[in-house]
Amino acid sequence: MFWNKNKFLLSDAHCHLLDFEELPEVEIPTFCVTTRPEQFCEARKLAANNSLIRAGLGLFPLYIKDEEEDILAFEKQLKETHFIGEVGLDFTVDENEQEKQIRIFEKILDLAEAKGNCVLSLHSRRSAEQVMKMIKSRKATFILHWYSGPIELLDELSDNIYLSLNPAMIKSRTGKKVLRTIDLQHILLESDAPYVKMNDGQSGSFLSTRLVDTLSILRAKPAAEILKIINKNYNDIFK
Repeated sequence: MFWNKNKFLLSDAHCHLLDFEELPEVEIPTFCVTTRPEQFCEARKLAANNSLIRAGLGLFPLYIKDEEEDILAFEKQLKETHFIGEVGLDFTVDENEQEKQIRIFEKILDLAEAKGNCVLSLHSRRSAEQVMKMIKSRKATFILHWYSGPIELLDELSDNIYLSLNPAMIKSRTGKKVLRTIDLQHILLESDAPYVKMNDGQSGSFLSTRLVDTLSILRAKPAAEILKIINKNYNDIFK
């Protein structure tokens, strides 16, 4: 079977390695995102011990505690990396919290742009319009993680915007539209493990085989050809 020989050609552009009860063995290129600046030190240690891992500096919008202190902690850690994630907006909260998230995200974008050559993995639950508005014309590489917003916002994506897709998206209406329509040059794979689980309870990076198989059917392209394009995307971003 194809995957018996080729599963190690997968990559994972959004994985919460530090949130597993027991750290999994990392056997493919993996972007380890974090949700608080204080997590980043642990992620850096993982990356130092495994060349397949890139560590991301995160400040998850729902985990903001103190605006000023959180940004100061983020800015301090940003000296050590060009990789940022998970950051963004989550509009499942009231307007006051949304405004706070917007201020924090704007500051993160300013810091990333000032540093230069940054890669950001973005959360955009119920806030895709605002996120797309805020990153427009910004000089950085953006990865829309588990995108669930309006599909029309993805028309004519600029070269610096990618989408990381996980197997759960196979089951959603928006996810299926993304799989059918987005140019492969803008696609990455993600597990969002340990949070994304399939009906059989499985999670992890190798479940992306299911997504690649679905892309292969929808696009009428061999899985090997799709993997080649996605691998180039990942390597270009996380070099």
